[in-house]
Order: sequence, then structure tokens, then C-alpha cells
Amino acid sequence: MSSIPRRKAKTVSAADPEAVWNIKTIGVLAAVLVCFCLLFFWLESRVTSVPKEFEGRIVEKHVDGSDTDQGSYRSYRVLIEIDGQRRLLVPVNREIYEEAQVGMVLKRTEKGLDVVRGPSR
Repeated sequence: MSSIPRRKAKTVSAADPEAVWNIKTIGVLAAVLVCFCLLFFWLESRVTSVPKEFEGRIVEKHVDGSDTDQGSYRSYRVLIEIDGQRRLLVPVNREIYEEAQVGMVLKRTEKGLDVVRGPSR
């Protein structure tokens, strides 16, 4: 027999906090959190990009759609020009989309969206 004492091998279990919270795990969680925050702020900026009240001339009309197993989906948008320089892509419902024509004025107030046929202002 030898006089050198044997060391016990350290066993790592799944409940050991050092095994779960290592640098790699913390880095992945931080990256996921950063991506989530960026997505949240991007979506928030997209929602707030359309002013609460505006009035602009309709320049173009767009319809996008997709067909899935659950059904068909269409999204209607109108591109308007405000003050002859700033352009906004405004989501509208089907009724307003069908009523709107290029050259007409789209107005948004507290009451909602409205298509104005004649010159406004």
C-alpha cells in the first residue's frame, strides 16, 4: 500500500449551481434578453410611427396577403404624403381601402380615419 492519500473525485450533479450558471449560459441568456428588448422597442416604434392626427394626399394603395391552411389574410395599406414631403404607409380597413382613390385626402382624427373627396385645407 502506498502512503499517498487518495483524493475523492468531485461529482457534478444537475442541481449544482456552478454547473448550470456558467459563463456560456449567462451569455446566451443575456443575448436572448437583448434580442427581446430590441424587438420590443422596434415594434413599439413601428406602432407609434403613425401620428394620432394627420391629413395627407393619397399617393399609392397596397394590398398584401397570404394564404394558409386556416384561411386567406389580406392587409390593406395606403401611402399618403403629408405637407408635400413626408410619406406615411397607413394601415386601413377594407372599406376605407375600397373608397380611397389616388389623389384623395386621407384624414385621421379622434373619430378615426376618413377619406375626403374634395380638396381640404
